[in-house]
Amino acid sequence: MASPHVPVSSVEPGSVPSNRALGELQRGDIQWNVLLETRPHPRAQGAKGPLQGRLHFVRDDGEAVRSTGWIFVERGDTEMLVRFSEFSAVELWHLLDSLA
Repeated sequence: MASPHVPVSSVEPGSVPSNRALGELQRGDIQWNVLLETRPHPRAQGAKGPLQGRLHFVRDDGEAVRSTGWIFVERGDTEMLVRFSEFSAVELWHLLDSLA
């Protein structure tokens, strides 16, 4: 996986809501941009409640987007990014392949 915060120029604004670019996955000529979407947990009490997160994989040609369900629940943005960083590139490829 490339360095974090890679610009995702192929994603049109609004196509993946509240997204944060986290990096890229590349295998041969195929490249996927990895984005994290977060939102307040539906059962959150006030502004300090937990966040939910899910991943979006956007192919660099813009022709395909694959998204997970809300697989993360963390206390805040920092904890969400720490949790994401626990995934290896191989695990992210397995997750992406499972969404096909």
